[in-house]
Amino acid sequence: MLHAGDAVRFDPESTSQICHGVYSVDRSEAMVSIVQLTSDSENERTQFLRLPGLVADRKYRVATFDSDLSVGRDVGVFSGQQLETLGLKLPVLQPESGVILHLLCV
Repeated sequence: MLHAGDAVRFDPESTSQICHGVYSVDRSEAMVSIVQLTSDSENERTQFLRLPGLVADRKYRVATFDSDLSVGRDVGVFSGQQLETLGLKLPVLQPESGVILHLLCV
């Protein structure tokens, strides 16, 4: 998926974050990276990241990756429409840190 998928960039609410990812061509799987560059007052409030371009009527299980790259904490199951319109609640990250999300169609 990483080599043959579609690269996507997202517009986070905070200018101190970079968010990008890769969607599989059939939109059955995705990986999203969220990086906190610096600290700012925007990072202290709840933020959401909208993920456009997924299939609206499909359900996606969202999980984080642990540092050893095994699938970590399960975030939940959301429809493609929810991910596009409401978005995912972002964790509060320390400066110069990040998180990788794995989305899998269920």
